[in-house]
Amino acid sequence: MPAIACLSVSSLRIALITSFPPGRKHFSAARTRLEAAGRRLADDHEPLRRQVAVAVAAVRAADSPPSDEDVETILEIILELIGALSRHRQRGSDFVWEAYDVDIGSH
Repeated sequence: MPAIACLSVSSLRIALITSFPPGRKHFSAARTRLEAAGRRLADDHEPLRRQVAVAVAAVRAADSPPSDEDVETILEIILELIGALSRHRQRGSDFVWEAYDVDIGSH
């Protein structure tokens, strides 16, 4: 499975359920909040896969050696992909930190 497709909302739900002891008051609100954020992250995966496919197709379609126009087009596509992956990675990191800091690590 590609690294882009690793997050699973159902796995998140299992992790959250096992991380909270029974009777903890903020469990329901935390789970709902984190599920929504996890779902948004998971929803990013298909558009990211499409962007990867576009980048691969652009590289494969380029002349050999690539023309200046091909290089500019591929560069633009790759930079957009790197930006999207970077933003997704940051949102994922923020998600994990928030889950730990607010819901698991708090006293």
